[in-house]
Amino acid sequence: MVRTIGSMFPEAFRHLWKKRATVLYPFEKLELTYRYRGKLEFFDERCKGCKVCEEDCPSFAMEIKDEGKEQDGKTKFRRIYHTDRCLFCGQCAESCMSESIILTKEFELAESDKEKFTIESTYSTEIIAKEREVKEDG
Repeated sequence: MVRTIGSMFPEAFRHLWKKRATVLYPFEKLELTYRYRGKLEFFDERCKGCKVCEEDCPSFAMEIKDEGKEQDGKTKFRRIYHTDRCLFCGQCAESCMSESIILTKEFELAESDKEKFTIESTYSTEIIAKEREVKEDG
């Protein structure tokens, strides 16, 4: 049964004095819960280069590449994070033993250029070199 325009007026009139069910986004922001899973934030100084985050990511949004050793004996890594692939499931943060990945409440990630969805950073660590030697010997 198709409603006519005249039959919609009583329904619209009843809702004129009721509280809105939505917010006027982007002018009003919603209060996000403490468990909200938004954009990832990385703490390179904590990272050990174990690559567990890369292995556990279901959408292959994380790449960690060995860049070789530096003169001071530290191993250099390059992390590539593809926000356009990320599901924001939190598996990488959950599996990170050094707690170098957290999920923020940032969700406004729209960009007009696809290349801005790829975030690269380079960092060095000395811990992974010792762990790899143990794995190779054992």
